[in-house]
Amino acid sequence: EGKNDCRFVHIDTPLQKPVIVGVVEPPYIFMSDDQTSSEFHCNYGIHCYQIDPSSINFTIDAPFIHSKMNTTPHCCYGISINLLLRIDDSKLVTTLKATKLFVFMDKPNKWLALTQALQHSRAQVSISAIPYESFLARSIDLSPPFYHSSYVILTVPTPTGPSLGAFLQPFSWTTWCMIFLVLNATVLFEIFFEWHSPYGLTPKGRRRHKVFSLASALTLSWSIVFSHTFKTKSPKCWSNRFLGNVWGGFGIVFIAIYTAKLAAFMVDTARTDTANNIHGII
Repeated sequence: EGKNDCRFVHIDTPLQKPVIVGVVEPPYIFMSDDQTSSEFHCNYGIHCYQIDPSSINFTIDAPFIHSKMNTTPHCCYGISINLLLRIDDSKLVTTLKATKLFVFMDKPNKWLALTQALQHSRAQVSISAIPYESFLARSIDLSPPFYHSSYVILTVPTPTGPSLGAFLQPFSWTTWCMIFLVLNATVLFEIFFEWHSPYGLTPKGRRRHKVFSLASALTLSWSIVFSHTFKTKSPKCWSNRFLGNVWGGFGIVFIAIYTAKLAAFMVDTARTDTANNIHGII
């Protein structure tokens, strides 16, 4: 063989074992207080290695996580662990057999340590429930499938003062317009019946000294619908009295429905906050 001959050599390189990190956060991840041996299986859950988030800087301590594999593990269990085991049983991800789980203790800066571990590639997967707070929003971006799924995000209600039109909220604007139109139509019919009746409270009706005018009809109709009493002239013809009784029945039903809807509005049971993007809830 000549000295200038080239040869191709195939070298098998094993895949790097993926590292999974999490945070002790019930009910997603629980961690037992007792330490177990790595040679024995946990009765419930899987082995995990405990990390103190206050004693590590991922920008400097690169091999810190792998050095924790020499310590005695604990047993971790919870919703996230069950999900991890279901994925492992489905055999969709074959590398999960060789994974190692590292869990940050329930101490301050645990969420920051979890984010830094992912940012600096010290871990590949996180199985914890992450609170989307303001300092985490700069490092985490939710994908559209997650954000548009059926997830409920609890937000603090925005303190707002009572508006001047709060008493109109129990009904829609269409309902208020219909009530206003029906009320004025009732007033016109009352005037029509009273002035065209020989027994009406008009100058032509049995020499009356008082007149049932448009102002009297408006005062009577508005006072009935809102259950207020005012000193006003009462109609004398029978058709007008019958119309007044029908309008009084409507006023009772209106006040009952309005009071119930106003109580529900004051309790504010159906309040929901909407957000166009994730920054609207931070």
